This record gives sequence, structure tokens and C-alpha cells, in this order.
Amino acid sequence: MEVAGLGFVYPTGNRLHPRWSSRKQLFSKESYLKELEAQIREKKERMLKEKEEEVRPRLSRKVHREALPPDVYSQELQKQQIEEKKQREEEQRLKDAAEEEKLEKRVEEQRLKMYQEYSEERKRGKGKDLQVIRRGKFVH
Repeated sequence: MEVAGLGFVYPTGNRLHPRWSSRKQLFSKESYLKELEAQIREKKERMLKEKEEEVRPRLSRKVHREALPPDVYSQELQKQQIEEKKQREEEQRLKDAAEEEKLEKRVEEQRLKMYQEYSEERKRGKGKDLQVIRRGKFVH
């Protein structure tokens, strides 16, 4: 808000921002807007944090059945059941993925071990797989 000769005047009607009213200087419109934006950002972050930390209470059937209308109660109950089911499925999926990973690791180790044994046999005997041919026949 511009007032003739005064420059920027704050919404309070005072030339000085209420926060700095003890100081005898004018503040620019930009600094005031920056301050407001910072306050808004802080408030949004605080609200998001609170929302994340907020734990929805489990619906106790007795209390809510009396407190909520039947259709709202059933909808809330359905939402809660769906949420719990999703959570269980997610936990199970993570558990299965971890188990699958362990299994794959074990299989890979086993495969490596077998290959090493095979290569040692090849080095040692060079004949375990293919015996030396004597008179046109394989010797076992």
C-alpha cells in the first residue's frame, strides 16, 4: 500500500512494521514481503510436520458407534480396514523381498562354489570329465 510521501505503509496503518516499531526507520516493501513469505513457509512446514507426526487413533467401536452416524462410522471403519490391509500387504511384500534376496544370494554362492569345485577338478585331473582314450574306447 503506497501513501503519498510516506512510501510503503504496513497493513496496520503504521509506517513502521509492528515487529520493529521501536526502531525509527522505514522498511522496504520487499523486506516485509520476504518476512511474510518466510513466516508462511515456516507455518506450512510446522503444519506438515504435525500432520506427519499425528497418529490417527484407532476407532474404538463403542465410542464411535455412538458418536458418529452409522453411514459415516461404516465408511471410517472401511477406510481403517483398507489401510490396515495395505499396511499388512506392504510389510509382507518387504518381508518376501528380503527372503527372496537371501535365497538368491545363497543360490549364487552355491553356484560359485560348484564352479570352483569343477574348475579344481579340471585342473587336477584334466581327465575327470574326459578320460584318456585308449584303443578307441573311453576308460571309466
